[in-house]
Amino acid sequence: HAYTTHSSRVLERRLHTVDDVTHTERTCVGLSTGEVPIGSSAPSISLLVDVKPRAALSAATWKLQVSSNVELEIGEANLNPSRHLSGKYAPNADFRLLRAVLTAQQLCSGSVHLDCDHAEARLVLRALKIEGSAKVTEEKPEPAVPAKKGSKKEESKKSSGDHDAHKLTKDSILGELKSAVGLGSATIVGLPVQDLVVIECLVDAASAHQMKLPMRPDTSKAASEGVPDAESHPALPAWELRVVSSGNVNLARDTTDEQALSSLQSSWESSQPGRAAKAKELRESYLASLGAGANDAADAGDSAGEAAAEAAEAAEMAKAEAGAEARVLIKHAGEGETRLLSAEEKAAQQAARAQAVKQHAEAQEASDAKRNKAKHTLEASVLQQVQEARNARATAAATQQSKRAQCNELLARFLPPPEVETVIKPEKGKKGK
Repeated sequence: HAYTTHSSRVLERRLHTVDDVTHTERTCVGLSTGEVPIGSSAPSISLLVDVKPRAALSAATWKLQVSSNVELEIGEANLNPSRHLSGKYAPNADFRLLRAVLTAQQLCSGSVHLDCDHAEARLVLRALKIEGSAKVTEEKPEPAVPAKKGSKKEESKKSSGDHDAHKLTKDSILGELKSAVGLGSATIVGLPVQDLVVIECLVDAASAHQMKLPMRPDTSKAASEGVPDAESHPALPAWELRVVSSGNVNLARDTTDEQALSSLQSSWESSQPGRAAKAKELRESYLASLGAGANDAADAGDSAGEAAAEAAEAAEMAKAEAGAEARVLIKHAGEGETRLLSAEEKAAQQAARAQAVKQHAEAQEASDAKRNKAKHTLEASVLQQVQEARNARATAAATQQSKRAQCNELLARFLPPPEVETVIKPEKGKKGK
């Protein structure tokens, strides 16, 4: 059981237990762990108190009380200084708040905490590891020369392979280690850090739409002048990432996309030497041709030159990426597996989906035709039964009329006509005797 001198009304406190071997984390209710088994499967357990203050806190003291049925060795862990990283949301289609890289030379345990100045933002904090690469390069087979065991060539090949396995690139396949969800903040406890771990935080799509997070940078005139529209373009959320670990770790921003773009631009320059200088010369000559007399014309020429340069760059990028392999990041729910789809797999899935939609449409059409046919058959059967009933009723009525006529004819032939009774009316004015 842990105690702190701060009141529970001014902060949120949680106690975590972390298995130092498997790095399995368990969050306790309150500041008591309850019964925790310690043995051969879990020889060492770390206790961590996570404190989230609602206001600035002064220095405080803490106390830990441990009860056990055997003798335990208890000591305070020596934590390295925390690593900090901060920034603002950069508009993107995935609503990614941040992406950082955490590296360590030796295996250690760490905790990652993220704060956002928008308390209503629903954050999904994830720790990812590299599981492989989606880019497959074809290498020419080398002559089969047997290498001696322990030779320098074999050792260099192994070391280069290990280095590539832990290098983050645009084609790396990432798998999830741990994740946490929270409003305005999120914490991952008991994170095993070795070689390289990617820390990524996404804003939930529903929360992002509610916050009106943009997916593209604001290029309006007001934004360029530093006066963004508060309604259509609200203030972008700011974030702060802190990492505390038992070992020496390094925290840095992920610059994979920037490096890929720089590599692409370098490939343009290498394939077309002097391309950048030529583009600059063309732009300057175009601006000079407009004349320096009118500022507005110069500004317009500047904008046109920039637009032309951007159009040329976009065309070059589209041409360079025309043969590139299209990839889609997917994750299987419940399995924790993340992988990339190639263009062929994506096309095959689209073809299969189109075929399935076509088969469904054909089956639906056949079902509708069968239902309409059964409906028409039933209606025809009902109409036929109604007509037959009407005909039978008409035939029965005609038969009954014929029998009634025969009966009247027989009665008239064999029975005498009925006598007519004469009624004598008394005369008026005469009295009878």
